[in-house]
Amino acid sequence: MIRSVAREYKRAFSGLPIAVWYLAMVVLVNRAGSMVLPFLALYVTEGLNLGDSAAGWMLAIYGLGSCAGAFIGGLVADRLGPFRVQIVSLVVSGLGYFFMSLADSFTSLACIVVLTSFSADAFRPANGASVTLLAPPELHKRAFSLNRLAINLGYTVGPTVGGILATVSYQFLFWIDGLTCWLAALTFVFFLGFKTPSPVESKTAKAEDEPAVQAEIAPWKNLRFMLFLLLTFAAFSVFFQLISTFPIFLKAEYQLSKVEIGSLFGVNTLCVVAFEMVLIQLLDRKNLMRLIAWGSLLMCLGFGLLPFGMGYWFAMATVAVWTLGEMLAMPQMLAFVAQSSSSKNRSVYMGYYTTCVALSMMIGPLVGTQLYEWDHFLCWHVATVIGVLACAGFYWLDGTGGTPAVVRQPDPAPV
Repeated sequence: MIRSVAREYKRAFSGLPIAVWYLAMVVLVNRAGSMVLPFLALYVTEGLNLGDSAAGWMLAIYGLGSCAGAFIGGLVADRLGPFRVQIVSLVVSGLGYFFMSLADSFTSLACIVVLTSFSADAFRPANGASVTLLAPPELHKRAFSLNRLAINLGYTVGPTVGGILATVSYQFLFWIDGLTCWLAALTFVFFLGFKTPSPVESKTAKAEDEPAVQAEIAPWKNLRFMLFLLLTFAAFSVFFQLISTFPIFLKAEYQLSKVEIGSLFGVNTLCVVAFEMVLIQLLDRKNLMRLIAWGSLLMCLGFGLLPFGMGYWFAMATVAVWTLGEMLAMPQMLAFVAQSSSSKNRSVYMGYYTTCVALSMMIGPLVGTQLYEWDHFLCWHVATVIGVLACAGFYWLDGTGGTPAVVRQPDPAPV
């Protein structure tokens, strides 16, 4: 039994190119200092002595900057190269977190937050495109999972330590987040450099057996992809309650301390670190869209269970449910985006996907906090309904085609 489990772990982590591990290390360094966003809502309500709706608006402003940064970052990465975009993003966002520590009003904080989130989230489409460049197509899902493992391993440290530091001073959160952004930039330059490499080709398929190249269809003309983004937006709008109504609800209704709330984020990330790579390995040949469907349902249902219990351990059980959903859905979503695009427009597709995620980060907390003000339990009932609808939608989308359509590009006209 133990040998069998060890064998699965070895299979899950073996065979990935060394550059993919370097990229994951950069993400780990950056995310280990991610302390601001998980506690931004509490900082607004406690540090600035503003109301719950102000916290929702601040998170919406953060999401607005994220949307713009993700969209423009994807466009720029296709022109300047995803490596350069990531380095600039880390340097500028680190500076932004330092300035956030100086803000003393809603207006000043909002101005710095939107600029910081813009620069920080320009990193994401460039990072996603880099994963597909550094790993062959057959390893994309595992490469994305390794990247997410690094993100979540960092989050195991960040919010947990952040919960402790926030009891002393919120300023520590801004300083450490900024320093780790700069350290991540140095790590990136040292191990990966500035120049974006050519894509790694498949090691398992012969050139003549490769499918025809995916046509460079603009994302907005790819109907199936746009419907996928709509459903993804719905699921992520619920998921991002974890940075808004989730900590507020746990503090008000479950009577949990900042340290206990921070430790719940740690439970989420530890589960992802311990199990996601093996789970992806075991489910490698399963239907991609149906895994996304069930994962989206569990993501929403985990939050929908909150009104039916009380206390730290029940909160941990709900975290386990939406964490399982996260592990099932998110790597598969990234793999679907990669399949829907070509190597020449992948950054743009990643930009659309990360913009969708960022938009849900903006709209979800804003709507969630408004629902929370009307009724502390209404938000969670709505989350359950959205989960069921999203699951049904992804199942329907699966029926429109198992894999993205592949068409051959016409030869260019002679000049």
